[in-house]
Formats: sequence, C-alpha cells, structure tokens
Amino acid sequence: MDRSGMIALAPSVFRVQPSKVTPTKYCSFFVVHPQGNLMLPCFAKGASIEGDFEAMANMGGVSAQLLGDMHLKSNHCDVLHKRFGAWTYCSEPERDDVGKSVGSVKAFPFHRHHLFPHVEVIPTPGHRPGGTCFLVEMDGFRALFAGDNVGYDGANWTAFPSKSGKEALRQSLSVLADCEFDVLYAITLAVEPVCSISLPTAEARQCFFNDVAVQAGLV
Repeated sequence: MDRSGMIALAPSVFRVQPSKVTPTKYCSFFVVHPQGNLMLPCFAKGASIEGDFEAMANMGGVSAQLLGDMHLKSNHCDVLHKRFGAWTYCSEPERDDVGKSVGSVKAFPFHRHHLFPHVEVIPTPGHRPGGTCFLVEMDGFRALFAGDNVGYDGANWTAFPSKSGKEALRQSLSVLADCEFDVLYAITLAVEPVCSISLPTAEARQCFFNDVAVQAGLV
C-alpha cells in the first residue's frame, strides 16, 4: 500500500482504506474507467480518504459515487462531491435515509437498468429494502460490486439479511448467481484483507451464491 492508502486489486480497481484503520472501519473502492471513474464508498465518520484525492485526480478524478444502500452513507460523500463534482447515486427507496447525511444525492429507479453505459444497477433487497449491487463493464472483465449485501467475515463468504429480509435476500442471491461477471468485490472491514473473489464461470457463481445462502442461514 502506498501513502495514498489505495491498494491495486486489478489494473483499474483499487481498494481505498480510511485514513485511520481500526477494527470498525470499512474499505471503499475506486474504479478507473474510460467512460467515467467511479467511487463505491463506505466512508467512516472518524476518518477520511482526502489523502487519496491527489492520486485520484491524477487518474482522471471521480465522475460518480455509487451507494448500495444507506448503511454506506457519510458526509464525506459531500466532501468528495465538492472536490470532483461527483454526485452520490442511490436507489429511490434509500434516498430519504441517505439524504439525512448526504446533500449531493441523485436517486435512480429501483429496477434493473443501466445507470451509465458501463454501469448496470442490480436491485438486491433483503439487507436493505432498496439495496443494490452494481455490475461494471471493465476492460477485459466484468466486475460485480456487491456493497454490504455479501461479505467475507474472516472465515467464510456470507450474506447479511435484515430481520425481515431473509426471503428477499435469498431471492436476490439467486438473481446475482445468474448474472454474468468475473470478479465480485465486497465492502469489508479495513483490517480484513479479503474483499474480492474470482468467479469466472456460471458454475462457480452458482456454487458461490449457494454456499453464501447456506452460511447466512437463508436455506
């Protein structure tokens, strides 16, 4: 990891660590893309990523912030918007809760669609009612950014249903299993080194999400 706190996971995907790494803070992701760089944030209240701004600017800045649900919101999203002009995008069901902390918010419809030519929105309720994942077309591969719907707990990949969301999340995992992508990235604790997994085949994706459902007690 260099001084900026950005860790290269792929030529165009970076894990962004908070300025103060503690057992309760999470990582974010920065994606370099010719159609517009992306930030998938989970900024901590007591830390920032402003030390990364110069590195991001040198790679083309940030065009948009993609927020999977309100759990990932922070007023640091507005700091990034002020620096780069990047709005925070979330689903319509999450907008009111996100807007309590973030002023620079734009909401998108809660159905599967392309938000940008290189970004597809995949609704995944169950962890949050308006939770979404983002499928990004990269140069040579497709990346699924799963937010905090799916994650690595230090021993296993699992999912995180709300008390009333188990069936909805089970169905969401089934939808994700049918998506075509090569690598899954999940927002995990900053102290946890595992935040991605390669799933290059349909069989691998089906097995992975079946195992995740079992670990989460959804089946």
